[in-house]
Amino acid sequence: MITSDDETRARAHARDAQVGLPARRAAVELLAAVLQKKQPLDDILGRSLDRGSMGDLPQRDRALTRAIVAASLRRKGQLDRVLGTFLERGMPDKSGTLYPILLSAAAQLIFL
Repeated sequence: MITSDDETRARAHARDAQVGLPARRAAVELLAAVLQKKQPLDDILGRSLDRGSMGDLPQRDRALTRAIVAASLRRKGQLDRVLGTFLERGMPDKSGTLYPILLSAAAQLIFL
């Protein structure tokens, strides 16, 4: 039988799992635009703040998004070497957003 304490803990765990997720999704979206679509970061940040993925984020989530993107781009060479040690055949050509996801995750784990 599930008690109210168990339900409360389950809801708290689900909520905690979502903390920062919108910021991380926005970071992946920005990285994909910079790396795959070759758009300048300043332009993308401006558009994203006005009417894009960062417009609805609280200030601290915007800061997290910027930190993830900045670390990912600044340390891209180092991160590529780290990721390369785990990819036998390299990154597939049609990997979609896999590369920005891996890059941002590695940047967070190693540098943030």
